[in-house]
Amino acid sequence: MNRYYTSEKIKELVCKINKKFDKAFIGCDIIAGFPGETIEDFEITLNNLKSFNLSRIHVFPYSRRKGTKADLMGNQVEDLEKKRRAALIQEVSDEKHIQFLKNNINCVNEVIFEKRRDKKTNFLKGVTKNYISLLCDTEDKYKDTLQKVLITGFSEDKSKLIAKIVT
Repeated sequence: MNRYYTSEKIKELVCKINKKFDKAFIGCDIIAGFPGETIEDFEITLNNLKSFNLSRIHVFPYSRRKGTKADLMGNQVEDLEKKRRAALIQEVSDEKHIQFLKNNINCVNEVIFEKRRDKKTNFLKGVTKNYISLLCDTEDKYKDTLQKVLITGFSEDKSKLIAKIVT
């Protein structure tokens, strides 16, 4: 795929980022089942992803496009196998993301609140500087503002974190 870096270099950079920034959100994109990817290649990738301190992994199965160099390559991976590999990586991503969110509970963070409230809860919606979507049961005066919040836990449906304004 013409990538000029190694997994060791990626791991080193992820470690540097995590040392420099407290609770950094680090994501990556992974293509599962690129032509020529063997089962052994995939297992190495999966094990590397498990060992890296990532917050989320965006994974998708390789999609063949007519006329591209990859389309002409041999050793195309079967569609079912690409989906299986992508599903395994997605499981790792889900576990890492939940752990990342848990690591942010009981922490103070800055959040930018949106103009609209959450339709389910009627709480204000916001995003932290490290890309955490959260909800806050607070006044409209905080809409479209940057505020400090204490992240207190998960919403009932576990889809977002809940926070309260810190004064």
